[in-house]
Amino acid sequence: KPFLFFALPDYYLFSNWGHDACEIRDSYQGAVTYFYTDARESTLRTIDLTPFKTIQFLLHGFTYDTFDHLDSNELMFFENEPDGYDGSLILEEIFTLEMNPDLLILTACSSGLGKQIDGEGLYGMNHAFFYAGAQSILSTLWDVYIVETNRFSVLLNKLNARDEFTSKEVVIQAQKQLFTEN
Repeated sequence: KPFLFFALPDYYLFSNWGHDACEIRDSYQGAVTYFYTDARESTLRTIDLTPFKTIQFLLHGFTYDTFDHLDSNELMFFENEPDGYDGSLILEEIFTLEMNPDLLILTACSSGLGKQIDGEGLYGMNHAFFYAGAQSILSTLWDVYIVETNRFSVLLNKLNARDEFTSKEVVIQAQKQLFTEN
């Protein structure tokens, strides 16, 4: 399965992050990865996302208390962007992406939150990524605990790369393995 991975670590707080990120990357043959300073909004917005069957963002996510605008949810990339990019991806920009992953993994705090809008449902990152073409999305309603999340991501991606399960089955199997380990 073609795999795309954007990861922005905080090396000072999460010393095992590099190992986990490499283990995730190495689960897939020919994975395309953008780590740390390469994890840029400008890169995401200029590459063809349509060939990738799994896309994972391990980034900082923010949801603001006001849901009045399309910038109430955002993913933060590496901040020093060229050519006028600001290093964050807001809902309005997510809607313009073209992709077709079977599974999109949003490993970012509160990435599953949004605003309930009559006739639309929950309006947030998930809504925007579905509109952009994602077939299924794994996101979180809470802050991400990086050690546990990285372990879950490693298990999930190892199972997903084998191409033996549906996206739903991959999540269930990874949860079972994680609970068995603990």
